[in-house]
Amino acid sequence: MKSFLIVAVLLLLMVTVLGCGNKTAPTKGKKEHPQRNDLTDVPPPLQYPELYTNEQLPQYNEATLLNTGRQTTSLRDGIRLELESSQPVQTIAQFYEAKLKKSGWNVPKQKLRNETMYKNVCTKGEMKYSLTITKNADEKPITIQISLISK
Repeated sequence: MKSFLIVAVLLLLMVTVLGCGNKTAPTKGKKEHPQRNDLTDVPPPLQYPELYTNEQLPQYNEATLLNTGRQTTSLRDGIRLELESSQPVQTIAQFYEAKLKKSGWNVPKQKLRNETMYKNVCTKGEMKYSLTITKNADEKPITIQISLISK
């Protein structure tokens, strides 16, 4: 009985030690990345793609950039941005129209323009700038979708 108890204790110790896996303490002088706690760590805000900023396209300060799409390195393949804002659809639309016109873009007058939606496709040379601003049915923020492509 005594030997059975010793074996059981040894097995319990082995399982506990082996259960630790490959976790090792960091060596002195070598910094390890601390384990991320998703409840307290906030990822850095997204940045506008370089292709977008190089063209000096509008960046609405009252909006948060949520998504930059899958690719941001080729205007021929197009880039896509998704933002959200608490500002009214018309305020956002006026900002983009004014900035694009000032930068030499052709901004056609739009028929689809009301307090819940705005859509426009602007052109400059070989480039197309598509802007869609949508107010959702519930109290969620306004969604801004931008795509930029070159022929």
